[in-house]
Amino acid sequence: MKSEIGVNVFSHKSQLSTYTDREVVRPNNDTLYSAAWLELDEGPLVLEYPDMSDRYFSFEFLGTDTTVSNVIGSRTAGQEAKSVLIVGPGWRECDHSYDRVIRLPENTAWLLGRTLVDGVDDLSSATKVMKKYKLSDSVQCG
Repeated sequence: MKSEIGVNVFSHKSQLSTYTDREVVRPNNDTLYSAAWLELDEGPLVLEYPDMSDRYFSFEFLGTDTTVSNVIGSRTAGQEAKSVLIVGPGWRECDHSYDRVIRLPENTAWLLGRTLVDGVDDLSSATKVMKKYKLSDSVQCG
């Protein structure tokens, strides 16, 4: 990403990648990227995304050694809006109303989001969807 990646905050790249981009080893030229460093020492986070209609998307969770521990997206979770609880290895279960729980093997991770763009005419629409992705530490356990 050309901009700084925040801790527990998304950074979105709203331009398509070219051959000169090197933030990702081989970026797709039909994909918008979102990224965040996750720190779960203080507790879980919540990832929310809107209904994606028929748009491909994914959120990949990588450890500090870049090992992929989880992927959630259109192929694994469907297209409906979801609220996902992201927890570290020491988290204890609680009653919650989240659609899914992602348990990471360590408290530090890199979250890499991908949003498909179906041609230049779709760039604006894809950007609007991507900007609805949210990370928050407002975890609700009942």
